Amino acid sequence: MKKYENLIEMAFRYVEEIQNPVSPDEADKAYANLKAAVEALKDFRAAGEPIFVLRGHDRMAPRAIRGWGYFVADAKGIQSEYEQAVLKSDRMSAWQEAQPTLVKMPD
Repeated sequence: MKKYENLIEMAFRYVEEIQNPVSPDEADKAYANLKAAVEALKDFRAAGEPIFVLRGHDRMAPRAIRGWGYFVADAKGIQSEYEQAVLKSDRMSAWQEAQPTLVKMPD
């Protein structure tokens, strides 16, 4: 799952680089990188692996992420999994506080 998350973060970074290019060459490079990231993401879909995505606009997402981290740490005894979940949850909560009009209950 970590590889999937990294690919998504990279894709978003490349989109930002395309939207705000330093130079035309940098925009071309970012576009090529985005294309490669999208192709890599397709590999997850091709494998048929189910994916569940929580987005920042979902009011319950930070709690769900913390809960997942707690259960993984409890089941596997890996505290770092919980710590990573807490960091993601805190980042999402901060975004929600900064964007209150975009936050909603799940549909």
